[in-house]
Amino acid sequence: MSVPLESLCVAAALADHGTGLLESFNEKFRRLVVQPPANDASDVKQQKEGDPNTHYEGKTIWDLLGLEPGFTGELNKPIYQAETAPNKWVRIHISTIDREGSTNPILFAQVEDVDSGMRAKDQWTAILETSFDGFWDYHIVKDYEYMSPRFWEMFGYDASEKEHKPSEWMGMIHQEDLKACLEDLNRHFESKGEIPYIREARYRHKQGHWVWVLCRGRVIVWDENTGAPLRMIGTHTDISEKKTKEIKERELYAKIEREHKLVLVANEELRRFVQCVNAPVFGVDTQGIINVWNDCMERITNIPQEESVGKPLDASSVKSAQEMVQNALRGEEVTNALLDVVVPKIPESDGRKRKALKLLVNTTTRRNMDNDVLGCFCLGLDVTEVQLANEKYLKERERVAAEKNINEFVAHEVRNPLSAAISATQFIVEGLKEIKDIIPAPRKSLQKDAAI
Repeated sequence: MSVPLESLCVAAALADHGTGLLESFNEKFRRLVVQPPANDASDVKQQKEGDPNTHYEGKTIWDLLGLEPGFTGELNKPIYQAETAPNKWVRIHISTIDREGSTNPILFAQVEDVDSGMRAKDQWTAILETSFDGFWDYHIVKDYEYMSPRFWEMFGYDASEKEHKPSEWMGMIHQEDLKACLEDLNRHFESKGEIPYIREARYRHKQGHWVWVLCRGRVIVWDENTGAPLRMIGTHTDISEKKTKEIKERELYAKIEREHKLVLVANEELRRFVQCVNAPVFGVDTQGIINVWNDCMERITNIPQEESVGKPLDASSVKSAQEMVQNALRGEEVTNALLDVVVPKIPESDGRKRKALKLLVNTTTRRNMDNDVLGCFCLGLDVTEVQLANEKYLKERERVAAEKNINEFVAHEVRNPLSAAISATQFIVEGLKEIKDIIPAPRKSLQKDAAI
């Protein structure tokens, strides 16, 4: 059999079946195997096209390809190129064929340059096997799925403990997530890959806890006739730390939301309480602007809320409260301060106009969660009637005291001549006693004469 080597599209050579010595080869074989890239100009000068004995005299086909003597068959392997060039991956196929006109067979060697493909595959495999992602290769019709060692390491298993079947991971995934994963797979299949397959799922670890995984993949081989998916590849990435953080953040956010709602409810309840409490209350912000004027304040002053809220304190009917408010804004709360409120619009029952209210006021500083001052509340007690009664009482007490002083003075002045009269009377009495002692005999004589 005569083999036209130059007509072949791959590097080819013929060698003696017994010794393995090269007999002939084509130009592709020469460039790929016999005379690889030269190191310098002297090597180029020594190379002669098509002459195997020039540089490799006595070399066998096995020597040139780095094979065991006598090897026949097919394999992929790197071959030496030059000191300054990396070894090149080739696919070698050596077979025995009949020699034309002889009973001795001949070796027919074919060498194909697969360097770029093999390097890409090696690099891809190395990346997958050494990365933090688990790699999987799913042959759908055959129900076979290769899962890399890293895939199983994420779940605490050695690759030798598991079979390369989809049922292995399906038995570990959370059942809720399995349903979602299969639905996503069907959408990916039905859309011919237009809808990407991406799903977060929980897998049960060998030690019992859940591992959060980001599953990603795509079909790379479709049936040419039916369009059915045949092969799908993808990765599993452990996102447990990220997912745990997200869950904690969501829980914290939900807690903050709940607390925020409670604060809003509490604020609303406080607002309603302040607005409806049966005591006059007004509030001032840090800029000295009135921001609270409750119903009781409106009722006793006859000043509507809309006329007071938003008004500067110093231009309002409670401007006399400026000092106590400033103290409260500095954190110095005031207790039981008497406040005059100018209210010219309040009619009294007798038809006269009352010009002022008297409020007994306590101030309270308003603060936020960071203890920053927001303003102050002024809680009052209407003591106008009490004050008026007190004033009347004081006036009455003063009147009574004045009358008492007059009476005491008059009594003193009267007692002075009366004392003289009493003294004179006492003197007369004492004189009469003496006269009685001197004239008892004549008195008796007179009594006797009268009896006769």
